[in-house]
Amino acid sequence: MMKGWTQEDLDRLTLSKSKPAKPERKPRRKPRIGKGAQQPNATEQEYADRFLRSTDHRHQALTFHMKNGCSYTADWIVFTDGVPEIAIECKGSYRFHSHGRAQLAFRQCREEFAGIKFMWATKTNEGWVHDE
Repeated sequence: MMKGWTQEDLDRLTLSKSKPAKPERKPRRKPRIGKGAQQPNATEQEYADRFLRSTDHRHQALTFHMKNGCSYTADWIVFTDGVPEIAIECKGSYRFHSHGRAQLAFRQCREEFAGIKFMWATKTNEGWVHDE
């Protein structure tokens, strides 16, 4: 005796042909505030103590998303009346592998975000050198 298709047979057939489920996207990292937040390193803190004392400055406050799909976070953002005015990148005299990538992103942001002044500060044995 031949049996016809049952709902169970259809479900089994559908399951075997279906695509595997896509993994869920990782949730975007939430910004940390307070004790677990990213703190400035010694060079960045020295720069802020020396040059940014009387300003509203915040460490890594903005991330710039460029047209080429890359992003860049400046070390310091100086705000005037709640509006970002200056983005500052601080580097020591040493050179890490990430130094070149930061320079490329910095230059690209300077082109794309004309309303904000971008400054590159390098600490040398003679003092701080500012490039704009």
